Amino acid sequence: MAFPGQADTVLGVSHTGTNPRTRKGMSNEIIRIGVASGFWGESSLATPQLLQAGNLDFIVYDYLAEITMSLQARARAQAPQLGYATDFLDATLKPNFPEIARQGVKLISNAGGVNPHACGAAARKATAEAELALKIAVVSGKANKREREFGESKT
Repeated sequence: MAFPGQADTVLGVSHTGTNPRTRKGMSNEIIRIGVASGFWGESSLATPQLLQAGNLDFIVYDYLAEITMSLQARARAQAPQLGYATDFLDATLKPNFPEIARQGVKLISNAGGVNPHACGAAARKATAEAELALKIAVVSGKANKREREFGESKT
């Protein structure tokens, strides 16, 4: 569903077996994905709009770019509990938690930036404060592991 002045941001993906590149064992289930952000600082209005449209399986948020990573690294250097997109929690998730939970929409985000575990901990705390039983998972890569272990990051 498109909103006035916006392009349709809902993508339906179907794996039906008619595509020669479709892997065996994939279902015909349609997965509906909404994209709510393309960079850190983008308006947080897309989440409630996508939730209002309904019928989504996933909402995706992209927060990372080179300048974003630099800003987050600087924030983490000043305060070890930072280094992620804090507005993802405050402006995007917290106001929409009840509807996210009601609809069972799964969120995928790289808002964790250079400190994904701190972002995950803050998200868990926020869901507990909202008295919601939402699952929060954190995926981190080698660069993040190295940074935690040695206090440095190599590019």
